[in-house]
Amino acid sequence: MRVVTIIIDSPGSERAKNALSIVEEASKLGATVSLYLLGNGVYLGTKEFLERVEPGVEVYAREEDVEARGIRGDLLSERVRHPPNVLDRMIHEIMEEADRVLCF
Repeated sequence: MRVVTIIIDSPGSERAKNALSIVEEASKLGATVSLYLLGNGVYLGTKEFLERVEPGVEVYAREEDVEARGIRGDLLSERVRHPPNVLDRMIHEIMEEADRVLCF
């Protein structure tokens, strides 16, 4: 099963906390999980928050959102990918590959 999760809420919100719990559980159950961090969700891409996310989870962030929030240097986890076409990639994955899509 392939699960795409989109988080736009900041880390302190209940929705973001619930999303991370679901991502963690889905990964433990063997699902292939992609996590897209958009808007204030990019704060979850810092090392502090990603340490609890399973290593097999693919994590993507929109570069413009990272830059707009001043997340620079070693604050952003090395696990976070931010290709220039991240939104196109997300849409393709949702439309063509995902069995489940979750948005928080």
